[in-house]
Amino acid sequence: MILRLILKNFLSFDNEAQFDMFPNMKRTQLAGHVYTDLCEVPLLKQAAIYGSNGAGKSNVVKAMEFLRAFALDKDFAKNLELGKFFYLLKKDAGKEPISLAVEFEIQQRFFFYEVELTETFVAKEGLYESFPKEGKLDLIYERKQQEVEFAQAADDAIAEATRKMLEKNPLASLMALNREFPIIADARCALA
Repeated sequence: MILRLILKNFLSFDNEAQFDMFPNMKRTQLAGHVYTDLCEVPLLKQAAIYGSNGAGKSNVVKAMEFLRAFALDKDFAKNLELGKFFYLLKKDAGKEPISLAVEFEIQQRFFFYEVELTETFVAKEGLYESFPKEGKLDLIYERKQQEVEFAQAADDAIAEATRKMLEKNPLASLMALNREFPIIADARCALA
């Protein structure tokens, strides 16, 4: 289940926009539309995206598809014209990276995944276990270009192998690379 999606500099979204499943608890008339089965954080049972033509509804769906494909397919971004995905209605279009993030639940555990992409490399990528009730994130890994920090200390050989793999695949997700070459010892990464 997707809890929230955050977009910035992606297609028609210039400034950061967040779409989430968190209800406004001040509204009490439709209490049956909110549940707390997964955790003590209230969530909407369902939501809809609506708006006028050209408001960006399709681009929200494209962002979800883009993020999923990027995280699962190591060659996804390499085979795209990334310049087409940047918000292009400003003078310095393409200079600021695309920024996408998603918080999701799987097997009653919560994760937060974020990525910042330029046209030539991944500027930042991070995977965290999320604890929505406490509002905190627990590091699984965080990448800044080819440098990676793991929650569980990696030996020098793993760190070097990871760096070389990222140098050869500058537009690949570490999650996707880990599916092909399992190097991240943290079982939470495989679950996410």
